Amino acid sequence: MDETRRKSTLSPTRTEASVPVVIERLAFGGMGVGHLPDGKVVFVEKTAPGDEGLIRVTKSKKSHAFAVMERLEKSSPERIEPRCPVADRCGGCSWAHLDLTAQRHWKQRLLHDEMARPRVNLDVSVLHPLVVASAFGHRVRCRLHRKSKHFGMLESQSHRAIPFRGCPVLDPRLEEFARELAKELEQFPPGEADFELYVDRDGNRGLHVHPQRGFSLQHPEKIRESLHLAAMVQAGVSVNENENWLAESSLERNLYFQPGVFVQIHREINQKLLAEAVKWFPEGDAFVELYAGAGNFTLHLAERYPAGMIAESNPASCEALHKNLSDCTQPLEIRQETDVSTAKILQERPPAPLLVADPPRSGMKALAGVFASAPPRRVLMVSCHPMAALRDMAMMVHEFGYTLKAVTPFDMFPQTHHLELLAVLDRE
Repeated sequence: MDETRRKSTLSPTRTEASVPVVIERLAFGGMGVGHLPDGKVVFVEKTAPGDEGLIRVTKSKKSHAFAVMERLEKSSPERIEPRCPVADRCGGCSWAHLDLTAQRHWKQRLLHDEMARPRVNLDVSVLHPLVVASAFGHRVRCRLHRKSKHFGMLESQSHRAIPFRGCPVLDPRLEEFARELAKELEQFPPGEADFELYVDRDGNRGLHVHPQRGFSLQHPEKIRESLHLAAMVQAGVSVNENENWLAESSLERNLYFQPGVFVQIHREINQKLLAEAVKWFPEGDAFVELYAGAGNFTLHLAERYPAGMIAESNPASCEALHKNLSDCTQPLEIRQETDVSTAKILQERPPAPLLVADPPRSGMKALAGVFASAPPRRVLMVSCHPMAALRDMAMMVHEFGYTLKAVTPFDMFPQTHHLELLAVLDRE
């Protein structure tokens, strides 16, 4: 047993509420991992490997516990002073206290270790190095919250909002937009709402308002004018005078969307993700894409295949998808439906040469019947939920005979523990 670990586990409890701990490593969910004096595993938020201090257990289960660091007595060599003054409270950047080199090291290592676990048992030799880009000033979309009179990010493990003063991960233009919105909201009475803010590639602003308890924008057109919004949607309804669209670049193509439609938050990483994905498009006469969104990948699939079937359940995303594919001349079957409905159709058709999917956290379990009876020859899976993606990969490899060809992680979310993955699986 490591000497520092031995001292930690044998030290007596100093007070009834606090116990000493040494943080030994990081976990996939972003927390530091140590052991309580009785040997139970404990997860401690916003800590780094090598940290030593006193923790307070907040929740205890049979096999593990959760805790907060009450007093840091010795800092990890991987720990830095965050650029953000509220990083210790904010629920957004779970790893802002880690050196950037350490962040990237742990993302790669944790993904490797999870792939190698017996219950997953995937070939780690196909894991590619983490693809990185700018780690500050990169975010072009964010969600902020108004709770009572406060507007900003939510506190970690809380529903309270931290008053917005700035955020170093936001694109400077988005940061300025958020400051102006915070000032505008000062005139409104207490109430709750969520706000999605966008600044597109041309600097145009977009806003999606989700009113909740006690909040209403009685005159949204005034907000639109005062904040110089190119596009605004409130509770799913556009308040634009004209049909204004925001725009991003999908490699060489225009990707149009309205506020409320999903687009990637890191413009530079998205281009690298797309460039890697198109390398894996096989020869063939058709493709299938599920969870297509506004068409970030669809634009490039449509250029390479003479036919395709595309499914997306969100109505606003489908509207954007139709606009983005309006100049395509080949027959494209665009379906606004769930993956369950699409799976039933695919099971009755010959296997597709290529399936591209960007599933939600629930994963691709709904497609199990497709993989069993009409398995696509190649599957490209994109996911921002590595644990869900690994579960899907394991299912496809161990239950349906796929071979894992490549897993490429992308640092889409610097300063956090989150990752974007591209996985390629073949079925001969």
